[in-house]
Amino acid sequence: MGRKNEFKVSKAFTLGLEEVAYLKMESERKDMNVSLFVNQLIRKAMLEALGKEQKKHKPSGKCHTCNEYRGYDLVGKEWLCEVCKLEKTEYINAIVTRHV
Repeated sequence: MGRKNEFKVSKAFTLGLEEVAYLKMESERKDMNVSLFVNQLIRKAMLEALGKEQKKHKPSGKCHTCNEYRGYDLVGKEWLCEVCKLEKTEYINAIVTRHV
């Protein structure tokens, strides 16, 4: 007859009872191994986090009006300080070309 299938959870981290039940039901519904399902959930969260970080990146440099290190926004063909809107197109273009 054999042993009844058991759902096992690793002791490497702690999960709540509801979370374990969700993992069990979803992995069975998708006909997947639980570790593969957890890996897919983590991978999805990682990609979303990386996507958000990449969208936030913009050129930055010293703004002499604000006297701070600020990000610059591209408006039309000009680079403007994100706070005081001082135009620094040549400065930012030099920084961008130097890093490329």
